Amino acid sequence: MKINWGTSIVIAFVLFAAMLTYYMIRGANNQVELVTDDYYEQEIKYQDLIDSKANAAKLLPLKTKKIGTDLHVFYPEDLPQNNTTGTLEFYRPNNKKLDFTIPVEYTQNTAQVIHSINLVAGRWVLKISIQSHDQNFFWERNIRI
Repeated sequence: MKINWGTSIVIAFVLFAAMLTYYMIRGANNQVELVTDDYYEQEIKYQDLIDSKANAAKLLPLKTKKIGTDLHVFYPEDLPQNNTTGTLEFYRPNNKKLDFTIPVEYTQNTAQVIHSINLVAGRWVLKISIQSHDQNFFWERNIRI
């Protein structure tokens, strides 16, 4: 069977249309997750985050260290200790369902221990936000469990 050039063009167009249809269906079924659900509200508050990072940069550095199965967060020694509240947000970039938040337990020895047995192995972003009096402090660390 001999195929002329007109039939070849029609076959090429049909294959191209089938390929486009396949990619459109595949793209429509792909799940897209934003970093946060309230993305636009957080974008408006971004200047506050910049100020919090600047306040944190004025202090001694915050350190994180994995010791055994535990993650130790060493808070700066010059962080004000009275009326201090905050959160540690564990953000998993590839799975929103694994994200969780725990309160800061700021003690006299300036360290907090997080048991990492329940954490899924891999990359995590630890976002630490602390409020003390009228100042806010913010640190962000990439950690690997």
